[in-house]
Amino acid sequence: MTPLRVTIEAQIAQGVEGGLEQYLMALAAGLRDEAAGEYAYTVVASAQAREWLRPFLGPDHDIVTRPEADPVAAEGLKRWLGPARGPAGRIWRQTLKLAGQPVPERAQPAVVLSDGFLESLQPDVVHFPYVAHYEQSSLPSVLTMHDLQHRHFPEFFSPSHLAWREAAYPAALGHATLVVADSDFVRDDIVRQYGVSAGKVVTIPLASSLGFHARPTQQFCDDLRARRHLPDAFALYPAMTNGHKNHARLLDAVAALRDAGRIVHVVCSGRQAHVWPSIQQRLHDLRLEDQVRFTGFISAAELLALYRLAQFVVFPSLFEGAGLPVLEAMEQG
Repeated sequence: MTPLRVTIEAQIAQGVEGGLEQYLMALAAGLRDEAAGEYAYTVVASAQAREWLRPFLGPDHDIVTRPEADPVAAEGLKRWLGPARGPAGRIWRQTLKLAGQPVPERAQPAVVLSDGFLESLQPDVVHFPYVAHYEQSSLPSVLTMHDLQHRHFPEFFSPSHLAWREAAYPAALGHATLVVADSDFVRDDIVRQYGVSAGKVVTIPLASSLGFHARPTQQFCDDLRARRHLPDAFALYPAMTNGHKNHARLLDAVAALRDAGRIVHVVCSGRQAHVWPSIQQRLHDLRLEDQVRFTGFISAAELLALYRLAQFVVFPSLFEGAGLPVLEAMEQG
């Protein structure tokens, strides 16, 4: 039987997308180990993603980079405007504000039509692991939807980003042949929030990618403890500093415990982005620099070592589609 040809759209850079990166690693490695011979995979990756994804791909995986697009008309207009480009942009944004329209933060359109590249790969189906790079083409498509956080906590998004989501999400959900949700909660949320047919949305629970990495040695753990100046006992919170991850409330709790006479140390791993400046300020105001450490983005080996060294994991997130760190923590004991 001829293997089914599957193309996976995976154009993200390492250390930027948090859980999505873990999802792609687990997806690629899981397909490599469980579906060899039944499917033939082509992974479309950015130049930055080629190297960090390669170890998770099997012999039946090809990895290709999408060719750079020709300059679009907007870029030509920018060059034509020359020195007037800045003032023209400010006038355009002010016009949108006066008209009560959201000012776009990025040039990404809500609906992207295929330029023919995906079709040129001749897949039987295209898998889009996230909405941001969804393309409408003539090919059957699978879209993974991780959550609808913007419908539950719109305050964590700018008006323009909300506007983009409210245009892009229903367009992608409507066009996709099949929608995959990380949990039954997300599946039911998609059906309820956007009126998608229940028969079109299936639940495929998340899998941790950490099991596909070599377990750290005791020497590696000891070296990490010394290099990071880790205390003998600490809690671990692995999450990017997005607003919904609720780091500020975690700091408040640690400070309250300290004031009540109980010292708790916490290590927070994950990219420092979005609301990081306010977290940094709260850390200083509460005088918790000696108790709470933020590592920034770390390697999978370091994360595995932190799970091994930590006494427990805290996860005060306000909203999750599934909550991958909880699964990782249980997997790591």
